[in-house]
Amino acid sequence: MNCEHIRAKLVAYAEGQLPANDRKWVAAHVRQCAACRRALSRIDVLTAVFIDAESRPAPEGLAARIVAKARNRHHSTVTRKWAPLGWWWESAAAMRIAAAAVFAVGLAAGLMMGQMAAPEAPSRPNESAALRENVLDGYARGLLGEPEESLPNAYFTHVLVNGD
Repeated sequence: MNCEHIRAKLVAYAEGQLPANDRKWVAAHVRQCAACRRALSRIDVLTAVFIDAESRPAPEGLAARIVAKARNRHHSTVTRKWAPLGWWWESAAAMRIAAAAVFAVGLAAGLMMGQMAAPEAPSRPNESAALRENVLDGYARGLLGEPEESLPNAYFTHVLVNGD
């Protein structure tokens, strides 16, 4: 075993909680390795400090106060109304400002990317304007029929009039 594995087991070794097989491996390694021997001695010193430390009894009524506080906290979370933006109002002002800034930057970036990706409308020569006028004149004279009589005719009229 290497030092990392041994050091991970040193606390259990010092407390006598290792199985016999692991205890033999750790003991053999500690006899040979000065660094692990120093680590074990530090653990022994800390263990002695904690064992020698006085334990004071808990103040009277501490358990009752803890239980009451837990009940109040539980009650306040159960009776809270559902608020989809509750996190917004509960967070700090700096966090709300940062969230709004991230949203605004993302929105602006999305709009700019959309404009950059949108194909430019092809420029129409003057001949197409004249053609549009001639077709509209045909509708006006009744030569092509009413634009409302079919969906394709209505769409064709819309495209020619609006230039979409």
